Amino acid sequence: MSTQSHISTNQQYNAFSVLVVDDELGMQAILKKALGKLFSHVDTAGSIEEAEQLRNSRHYDLILLDINLPGRSGIEWEEAFEDDEKR
Repeated sequence: MSTQSHISTNQQYNAFSVLVVDDELGMQAILKKALGKLFSHVDTAGSIEEAEQLRNSRHYDLILLDINLPGRSGIEWEEAFEDDEKR
């Protein structure tokens, strides 16, 4: 990859916002640091409830979601995105 195309790719993704949902603080920190190099805004949540509050307060272009969360699973939450009855 040339330097010019690498810069252009970074600029393209820099405007994106990301939400990381994981109950492990270490994983949140690693992902936030790594993704923060590419994306302008990275939020973290430790539970579905916290993630839902963040998702209702801002738009996210990408959500990285742990499927083994305490309480409600990430898969159940993702399936509820389009179904208000499951929310």
